[in-house]
Amino acid sequence: MKNKKTVCFITNLSFKDEPTVENRLLPYITQTLKNGHEVVLISRDDKPIDTLASPNFIHKCLPDQSIRPHGFIARALHENKKSRELLLLAKKLPVDIYMLTIPSMFLLFNVKLLKGSRLFLDVRDLTWHYLSKSNVVHRLARVCFEFMASKTYKYFENIAVTNETERSYFSNISIPSLLNFNGISQSQFNQLSTIKPVNKDKELVVSYVGKVGVAQNLGLIIDVAKHLPNVKFNIVGYGPLYDEFKTKVESNRLTNVYLPGSASWEEVLECYQNSDILYAQLSSDYSGAMPSKLYQYLCASRYVIYGGEGQAKTTLDLFSNNTVVSPDSVDELVAAINSYHNSIIDMKGYEENLKKLKAHYIRELNVDKLVVNF
Repeated sequence: MKNKKTVCFITNLSFKDEPTVENRLLPYITQTLKNGHEVVLISRDDKPIDTLASPNFIHKCLPDQSIRPHGFIARALHENKKSRELLLLAKKLPVDIYMLTIPSMFLLFNVKLLKGSRLFLDVRDLTWHYLSKSNVVHRLARVCFEFMASKTYKYFENIAVTNETERSYFSNISIPSLLNFNGISQSQFNQLSTIKPVNKDKELVVSYVGKVGVAQNLGLIIDVAKHLPNVKFNIVGYGPLYDEFKTKVESNRLTNVYLPGSASWEEVLECYQNSDILYAQLSSDYSGAMPSKLYQYLCASRYVIYGGEGQAKTTLDLFSNNTVVSPDSVDELVAAINSYHNSIIDMKGYEENLKKLKAHYIRELNVDKLVVNF
């Protein structure tokens, strides 16, 4: 084993509020600890996480209690300021290695504050690529952010990415990039893979599990539910558009759409067990992303319908028992759900899906490829 080092992971989000952050970072932390190193986590949580109990793990919390301003430019300036706070705190710590994890581009833009240290970058999302091309301000910001990002890569020893689209993005720089799929943890795989395929001779249940936000544009479910009154729709999760979506469901008096809100992992497992179809969507502006929930869906041996294109479609093409429709298309989604009734499910396909997930998409195994460089 290499000499013991102290590795500091930095995120400008909180584990409590953003499960995707926890899912991404925990395997890094656990595998770093297993390799005999010490770990410091800096995040926006208001109290330390209780997931890990190790004398070699310290969680430094820096909660953001300020009111987030309105307006694109004001929010950008606010996030830039808050990102600098995190990096300045990190700079004071006696650590050997820093790993920045984004989607926050502003952590990346300010990484020069840690210049001279050993630096690694984990890219969960190229967020500046998701800015709307139809909005003039966003289009100009995208060009500006692209330039600012390009000036930071030289500071990093290695860059971890979640999919082939992201790896292609970094193909023209001299810094090595490693493919660390944003798949599922070993424990999640162990639990999800025990869920058995369903019997289709019952009420059809379609479930979405995840964030209710702009990228997901779940508003189309309202029109889909009107077309399919005999289908039950579960929207499990929370997000910035949850209240708006709930209001629309209630105003349309839809009795076949259920919104339980946020759910524990045990409740998510129960939802998967009781569903026939698992649904997800990302609008066209987010075509370079691969939602990690799709790996969970595939592992749960449920038929998957995905509204989207790009990277997620390419990945789903590798697996059985799924249908990809155009994003934001009510007609295509209705047709896909209706066709499920008459489709013949490939039972062996579910087994093959599990084999592929186990071989290539277990987070801990992929993380080890990077941690070995510490």
